[in-house]
Amino acid sequence: MNEQTDPNNCGSCGNACAAGETCWSGACAACQPVLLISTLAGGDTGLMASLQSSSSQFCQVDYLNANSGTTPTAADLSPYGAVLAYNNDNYPYADPLGLGNALAGYFNGGGRVVVALFGDAGYAIAGAWVTDNYLLLNPSDAVTASDSFSASVETQDLVPMSPILAGVSSISGMGWRGTQSLQNGGVAVANWASGAPLAVVGVVVDARGYSRSIVDLNILPTDVATGAWTGDGIALLRNALLYQ
Repeated sequence: MNEQTDPNNCGSCGNACAAGETCWSGACAACQPVLLISTLAGGDTGLMASLQSSSSQFCQVDYLNANSGTTPTAADLSPYGAVLAYNNDNYPYADPLGLGNALAGYFNGGGRVVVALFGDAGYAIAGAWVTDNYLLLNPSDAVTASDSFSASVETQDLVPMSPILAGVSSISGMGWRGTQSLQNGGVAVANWASGAPLAVVGVVVDARGYSRSIVDLNILPTDVATGAWTGDGIALLRNALLYQ
């Protein structure tokens, strides 16, 4: 139980949030702000707009450029209910170690973190996020490839009742995806048709001793917004950000 994020024990044991409310930072709320961290200097406006409209539980969607010269701290991230960390094609983080330390500190304080390409691939997050064993995909280079996911195929929709896959019927196209192996107890709930993992979940113990659910995605969020991957990619990202 984590009283910072558990809607049935929000802020204190037995304090259940009302229907439609979410729990973040130990308080029940109708919605929560979300932060995207990537490496595009101009932001990722298409993705921000798509995520904003995907759920009433997202009050706002903000963007932080991890190559702006200033590494965020856990305190900078603390106003947000969830953070999606990724980086764009061939633009690694300026300070992957500092970013990993900040994400771990934020997570250990009760925040939720989703990592996607290339943060869990060729330009990976480092620091405490890795040394605390929070990264579920073992980073390796990703490539652009034609691939697909279908909820009607058992070898792809591995855990049909997973909340990660709610409303995710299909994803297809040609975009970035890797062939990373699982680590730190990660379990694939969805695979690409190629057999590579698409969505991986796990349970880790944070610095305060709480068991926490986390998710890594083997997809580049920007490719979802631009249409390189068509279908239900936004639903997958939304579900990952709400997962706890």
